[in-house]
Amino acid sequence: MVSFRVSPDEYHRLREACLALGIGSVSEMARAGVQHIAAKHVPAGRMDAQIHDLRERVRALTDEINRLAEVSE
Repeated sequence: MVSFRVSPDEYHRLREACLALGIGSVSEMARAGVQHIAAKHVPAGRMDAQIHDLRERVRALTDEINRLAEVSE
């Protein structure tokens, strides 16, 4: 959970922006804004590289499990 304080005037402006944009709540708008900022600062290929690395590790573990299963028979 993340929380932050805004003044009553700021909250009123945020609420008006939500209504104008059709966003259900200030929390929903804040969540979307934070996600947008985070997405812009994470290098595009970084997540793909991490997923590739995890897949390779799973393959290696699967191979090792299969090898150990053959040895134990």
